Amino acid sequence: MAFGCTEAEALLHGTNEVIERHILSCFFMAVCSIGPAMDLYTPSEELLTSALQDNPSAIESANKLQIIIIKDMLGVYFTVAFPKAGPGDLHISPIGSGCSLDIRTAIQRATTEQFQSHSLYGIVEEAIDKTTLDLLSSSDKLKGLIGFAHIRSLSLPSLDQPLTDFTASVPQQLKTLQNNLLREGKTIFHRTVARYSGNNVVSQCYVPGLERFNIIRNGCLVAPQHILRKTSKSLHLEQQK
Repeated sequence: MAFGCTEAEALLHGTNEVIERHILSCFFMAVCSIGPAMDLYTPSEELLTSALQDNPSAIESANKLQIIIIKDMLGVYFTVAFPKAGPGDLHISPIGSGCSLDIRTAIQRATTEQFQSHSLYGIVEEAIDKTTLDLLSSSDKLKGLIGFAHIRSLSLPSLDQPLTDFTASVPQQLKTLQNNLLREGKTIFHRTVARYSGNNVVSQCYVPGLERFNIIRNGCLVAPQHILRKTSKSLHLEQQK
């Protein structure tokens, strides 16, 4: 679900969120070697500075993170950020992720979300992470998601700052995302959950067929889509016999 000052804005935020979860899931599966490898990038110093609006404190904190950009899925920029030092005294590394047609926005969302996840860490989060750690530790393939050990210190190719500023309006961005998904055979379904004064809206978005493997890092058991489809097909064939 996502909030917006207009229906289009709520739908845009919701669609970005669904796509973000999908790419994060694909990234997790790549880390676990149960999905295809992905091309990974990192922001140049200039791009990171611009994305964080020259904020010295934010830049200092961001420099302690491995910031990874994926730019080859569904026509968006996706960013994930986690500590270069690993989990430290926490059960698992706190991460942040972000998705946008604008690379600066994606970087800003991921880094600030990581800052928040670390700063707001409390008893509830500790309990969830303990459950997650137990799950991830039980599998050789999933262990890589605990602290991203083999990728947190990688030297990645950098992406430079765009030559022009991002100026697409909310309706234009939404149309672009819809077209990007349609090219992959995917459709956005949505419903309005709540309306408030001043045209403020909460929307719920769903795109069938996108991955939700990201919830594995919340301690939830989940299977990748290709396994579910294979299982469903096998059951269908079995029923036809």
